[in-house]
Amino acid sequence: MPFIEQVNHHATELEKRTEELHRMVNLMAGSEVRMAELKKAIKCLRVQLSDAGMTSVANDPLLEELR
Repeated sequence: MPFIEQVNHHATELEKRTEELHRMVNLMAGSEVRMAELKKAIKCLRVQLSDAGMTSVANDPLLEELR
């Protein structure tokens, strides 16, 4: 295979891998945003429970992170 064809082949492969990497990064960023929103909702619900004189019976692994 001539050099120029090899370069073009490698460039095409790198473009495909870069596109896949962009998709993965975007998915991960979306997950982080959803997780942050869920954490806010959990904190709000805990405040509502506390205001109502109630406590959660669930073992919340995020409890320390929410403080």
